[in-house]
Amino acid sequence: MGISVSNLNFFYDKKQILHNISFELEEGQLIALIGPNGSGKSTLLRTMLNLEKPNTGFASVNQHKISSLSHKERAKIIAFLSQSPQLQNHMTVEDLVKLGRQNHKSLFGSLKAKDLDYVHHAINWVGLEEQAQESVLSLSGGQRQRAFLAMVLAQDTEYIFLDEPTSYLDIHHQIEFIELLKKLQNDFHKTIVIVLHDLSLVSKYADHIITLKEGHLYATGKTNHVFTETMLWDVFGVCATICPIKNSSQILSYDFRRR
Repeated sequence: MGISVSNLNFFYDKKQILHNISFELEEGQLIALIGPNGSGKSTLLRTMLNLEKPNTGFASVNQHKISSLSHKERAKIIAFLSQSPQLQNHMTVEDLVKLGRQNHKSLFGSLKAKDLDYVHHAINWVGLEEQAQESVLSLSGGQRQRAFLAMVLAQDTEYIFLDEPTSYLDIHHQIEFIELLKKLQNDFHKTIVIVLHDLSLVSKYADHIITLKEGHLYATGKTNHVFTETMLWDVFGVCATICPIKNSSQILSYDFRRR
């Protein structure tokens, strides 16, 4: 079981973006996809989900090729939160979270009592019960991301893919969001694949890392094995010191010397 990627290649026009990517991921982990800007992180996420069709190769979940699944079948297994999800004007938090249940109803049917239970539970779980009838556009950045996370939770999938969900948040709300993801992972045994830029968050919260460099897989594995000073120099071109702290995860200190 889990996620498997085999010989994935992707070209945009004549330029190769991904080069023969292969790896396997165990279920139940928070997996961080990292690399410099332009290294192919978002493209890898989208080709794994078949939102961008790879030129060769494929991705599988639970031994099922994702490309062979219908949209509705895929949506029952994998939830995807894009980098800039679209919102309709005046959509309330409850309306947004209800979208997470759309693939659980029939084509012309309405949401059932069970679906609404999922919606209300998800809103309460992320702490937005008092904002349920407010417009999503009126929320703060941190609250808005929690609303999207509630939509993902209501979808009730085993796998969750997120593309840079903390990019527009300050550090307080970045930590708050990642800690919610860890709680989601642990409380519901979700497998979470997330594109992240903040390496200090990666070092503290990720169980497993996939590292890309110029569209190539540089390394993949447990965080404490892959997240090294050598990797930071080879991939990001920065000199850094990793300082272990008792009863905590790695802490990252930069000295800003570059190649």
